[in-house]
Amino acid sequence: MKKYEFNFKWILFLPIAILLGFVPLITRLNIIEVDERTYEIFGSVHQNDFFSQYKATAIISLAVIMGAIIFLTIEKRLVKTDIVMKFMYGGLILFILSTIISTVLSEHSSVSVWGMFDRAEGMITILAYTVIFFYTVYIINTTKDYKYIIAPLSFVIITIGIIGFFQYIGKDLMLTTEIGKKLIVPEKYAELRNSLSSSFKYGKIHGTLYHYNYVGSFVSLTVPFFITLMWFEKNWRLKRWYILVTLFNIWLLFGSTARSGLVGVGLSALMFMIIYIKELLRNKKWLIPLFGIGIIVVVILNFATKGQIFSRIPSLVNDAIGIFLPSDPDFNYKDHIPIRNLHLDGSTVVIEKNDGTLDTTIENGLEFTDENGNPVIYNPNEGVYTTEDPRFSNLSFTLVKADMETIPPEEVAYYENINYDLIIAIDGQDLFYVRNEVDGTTYFMDPRTLKPIIIEDAPVIGFNGKEKLGSARGYIWSRSLPMLVDTFFIGNGPDTYVLEFPQTDYLGKWYAYNTINMIVDKPHNLYLLIGINQGGFALLGFMTCIIAYGIDSLRLYFNRSEYNKMEVMGGACFLAVVGYLGAGVFNDSVVSVAPIFWVLLGCGASINWALNKQRKEQKKHVVIEETFKIVDIAPAK
Repeated sequence: MKKYEFNFKWILFLPIAILLGFVPLITRLNIIEVDERTYEIFGSVHQNDFFSQYKATAIISLAVIMGAIIFLTIEKRLVKTDIVMKFMYGGLILFILSTIISTVLSEHSSVSVWGMFDRAEGMITILAYTVIFFYTVYIINTTKDYKYIIAPLSFVIITIGIIGFFQYIGKDLMLTTEIGKKLIVPEKYAELRNSLSSSFKYGKIHGTLYHYNYVGSFVSLTVPFFITLMWFEKNWRLKRWYILVTLFNIWLLFGSTARSGLVGVGLSALMFMIIYIKELLRNKKWLIPLFGIGIIVVVILNFATKGQIFSRIPSLVNDAIGIFLPSDPDFNYKDHIPIRNLHLDGSTVVIEKNDGTLDTTIENGLEFTDENGNPVIYNPNEGVYTTEDPRFSNLSFTLVKADMETIPPEEVAYYENINYDLIIAIDGQDLFYVRNEVDGTTYFMDPRTLKPIIIEDAPVIGFNGKEKLGSARGYIWSRSLPMLVDTFFIGNGPDTYVLEFPQTDYLGKWYAYNTINMIVDKPHNLYLLIGINQGGFALLGFMTCIIAYGIDSLRLYFNRSEYNKMEVMGGACFLAVVGYLGAGVFNDSVVSVAPIFWVLLGCGASINWALNKQRKEQKKHVVIEETFKIVDIAPAK
């Protein structure tokens, strides 16, 4: 069958250019009706999504177009295969199969297929990522192709940088201008335009990437990519352009205050110095001036932003030190919160504290006793029960009984089954809710959904005493590792992390976040995210692909005496991947940034393949030439 041939090669790169230069900018409201399990966690049937659903739709659509182009144009001789590519392909096939299996076997089928609101990384999106990778590997063949990656990336960086500037000064263009509101809110939701507000204060950049942490992931890709291009570029017109883009990148890096970005960029900078040590020493006269200029730029930014640039660096240093410190086996976080435990014993609420236990029995009112059965005097005041007993003075109770005369007729049957609702306040905050039904059934209740909940301690692995590390990442990771053990073979399903995390670990959340009203919706770690959602084999496949690419890149680029255009671009892609994977220790995959990673990974793999082929042929020619030399100097018989 004869394959269709495009007359204009640039058309092949149009999906990549749109993916890199347009998709990250998409911001558009979509109101989603969630399933029952999601409602139980978030307490609302409808959820607003500005940053994910439309991006995911665009990514999937572009992946379909890429798949169609490959189907129509592919020729066996153009498929790139060698030992490294086989490892990468094999790892990704395992990644894909594990993703599909975890989706098919997931208890949350709709979420697994299409993804959670505000994330949209279900199976379809993840498979689209892999199509993007394979397509990029296929179409990147010559140095002329690089402009289709560099140009759109430059455009999106500068655009997000400009948007970020106005966000930083508290004048978000999307929220404060009429055209901005119309762009992000469809006409059918026009009545919501005047009620828009940002969840972030000025002084932080999130651009169009949903959260400033994801700006960190974004710059972890783009900073090392463009700095590498800038360093090696000989054409001063292009070098000046790369310098401009790099300055925008640095602005985003520090303006976002994302510590993950600093980690990713720092790791890629270290790798840059390792790989290009000979190049750096040869041009050492430029290092001190460039380093000095960089410091001056950052100091000026810090002064202009009243110290905000460096505001989170001390906490980054403390967290970096804390990660390597051993956990304290004797530490118990319950020693550092107002109560140690609470549970139900029939219709009695048992609240354990360090200095005593209070039993609160709900029958025809409230009765209070301590652990020895002695009465504890609580006095009602306008429906609120308080005590002067110093052991329990921070505990107060509100007993609520519905006034049946004011209940609408259609709701009478529901309220007839309810005896009392009890609100437990600690240090003046209403935290726990208990329902006592007429038949004596008593349970803790979610005040948003009015459904029963079970308060329990989550399984824990590691990070004892370090739960607050990295904005409570220590807490999340310590509760996520047991989940990873359970999903070693088969994951829970793509994007289902929030549905499987032990959300009722209220006391652990209390210590980590100083509140129980926190929904943990992601592990803040790319590798935990893959292992828990898609399974341990998916993580193994992903890491196989990455390690094969990394080892090959080190072998190709380390300590060479000079670098041609292809090698410079290949090195830039490799350092971008390193930066992203470094930031991935603290951040997750997200549709705003992940497609850029998969494109640069595909571009890097394609360049590596070409370089391996080229060097193999050069080596072969050298051997042939040496052979002919030996023949020429052989004595005649």
